[in-house]
Amino acid sequence: MTPGEKKRKELFDLYSKNWIHFSKYLSLPKEFQGKGLYACPMCLTLFDETGLDQSKERRLTLEDVPPKKLGGKPLILTCNTCNNQSGTKYDSHLLNQTRAENFLRRKEGGQKEVVIQINNKSKIKGIAKNLPNDTLGIHFINKSNPMAQPDIDHLFKNWNSGQFKLDIKGGNPKLFNIAKLRIAYLLAFAKFGYGYIMNWQTQIIRSQLSNPNDAIIEHLGIVKLNFEEDISGIFLVKHPKNIVGFLALFDLMESGHKSKVAVLLPGLHKTDETLYDELKRSSEIGKIDFSNIRDLDYLTDESLCIAPIKFSEMAYSTGI
Repeated sequence: MTPGEKKRKELFDLYSKNWIHFSKYLSLPKEFQGKGLYACPMCLTLFDETGLDQSKERRLTLEDVPPKKLGGKPLILTCNTCNNQSGTKYDSHLLNQTRAENFLRRKEGGQKEVVIQINNKSKIKGIAKNLPNDTLGIHFINKSNPMAQPDIDHLFKNWNSGQFKLDIKGGNPKLFNIAKLRIAYLLAFAKFGYGYIMNWQTQIIRSQLSNPNDAIIEHLGIVKLNFEEDISGIFLVKHPKNIVGFLALFDLMESGHKSKVAVLLPGLHKTDETLYDELKRSSEIGKIDFSNIRDLDYLTDESLCIAPIKFSEMAYSTGI
């Protein structure tokens, strides 16, 4: 068994146990209850253990959360369709925007693909990189425009009087933020399993992720927080009461630099409105009080399979 096969089997066994425990709370046909199944957290397509067979057209694949190029690791399984589409829809925008931000903030080692215009004439692709002592390095990709070589040579000979402009493109801002929401949602699934995602409030997230061009969620729950310590994980939001729910904190690692991301996620307490309705109405959120969630076996302990619902109800009713 290869390392990849072993990891997929371990994850399937873990979350299929969680499915067995939680499925009894769902109105499902009997053939889907009490069996070791795995529902893709993105599309909820159900797989039995044969879904681990990588020769199948529709199969379960390892999902890096966050994306591997941004410091993530294989954390859960998603179906190959959802996994492959995420790279096209979201991950590339997340990577490009993160690289652009690190470069523009002049973080040492930050680099970005650019288009360089020389003396208002030739354009050529290249890579710009922040070097030590607040200096900038530029690598010209000559094959992208061989006709630009005379202008490059002239620039080097007349560096003091020459000019060049950098055209820097990041990711699509909306898809950049939806990618963050996707990571937060999958981190919540990784911690709580189906007890968190099989809910009408989280269905809204899946709808937005499946339809990125539709304005299903106006305020995606991305917030800026000041941290006194380096913490990551899923936390319980206790205040303000109108946004009681969960907070996902995670890092994006690029060019040796770490960016902290904070995303609010819906609670599962009974309410007529969603977190996103509240965020849409609020001009500002103010201070967010959140607390640690005990590190227990929420996936395989049957008594804990609906813990995220109980956490939300407790925080909403008592504020503690």
